[in-house]
Amino acid sequence: APGSQGADVSFPPVVGVGIGISQPANFGTKRFEDLPHAATDIRQIVPLLSDLARRHNQDLRFTTLVGTEATKQAIFDAIRSAVASLPPGGLFIFVLAGHATEVPDVSGDEKILGYCCDQVFPTADWPILDDEMLALWTERPDITIFAIADTCTAESVVAELNFAPTERHMQLFHLAADLLPPRPASPVIRYHEVKEGPTIIQFAASVRGTDAGEVGLGEGRSGRLTDAIIATCQDEKHLSSYRSWFLTIDEQLRRTSVQVPALYVRTNCGKAVIDARPALLQAGT
Repeated sequence: APGSQGADVSFPPVVGVGIGISQPANFGTKRFEDLPHAATDIRQIVPLLSDLARRHNQDLRFTTLVGTEATKQAIFDAIRSAVASLPPGGLFIFVLAGHATEVPDVSGDEKILGYCCDQVFPTADWPILDDEMLALWTERPDITIFAIADTCTAESVVAELNFAPTERHMQLFHLAADLLPPRPASPVIRYHEVKEGPTIIQFAASVRGTDAGEVGLGEGRSGRLTDAIIATCQDEKHLSSYRSWFLTIDEQLRRTSVQVPALYVRTNCGKAVIDARPALLQAGT
């Protein structure tokens, strides 16, 4: 598979797929500017997570798809192949860097919650709806999915919305930074209990309906969420739990931008899942 890497060790594998799409295909009336840092972010974060896992005797096997190879079918194929290799209770890591947007809700599931749009991320040839991603995850209800989405309107881009957005979130849609209402006083943690299906824990660069930003990186650029993740990984005391890791990321983004990240959790295992040590750091010491 393109970009595959990993060492053969005795621990059960943690597997991942990284998607970086700098210039996706336009669709409908949607037109997308080039985000040259998207592929760079994947090339930074995949080795970082792999190295973290390796230091804890975990074998993290990643497949990366960037640029024109990141078509809708290729992404689905890479995900299905990766999760098929996991035993029950295994961990799948999904990293997405690029554009995301909203489109009119077709199925009606969002309207039930008082919203009118689906979230979608465009690929090299065709967009993928949040509904489609959730359907993909439910094929393996016995695993945990840890997602990192460094995109605009990222909050539920890899899983459908499961709560009614507040009026304030509706007002945030595509407003200039100097017109935004005050950001939430506390970190945004969205928890949704379900009866069945996989546990999904996602670090999202931006709450629904808002933009994500980028920062300078030498002569290039990097997404702000990616930059914050790289910084927090320099000291593993921040990684004692998913919650601790996210709170440190949120703190960094609050110091440097108006960007509002979110921790999205969907599970049938109780709220304690976000206070567990990230699974890629659990083996060894």
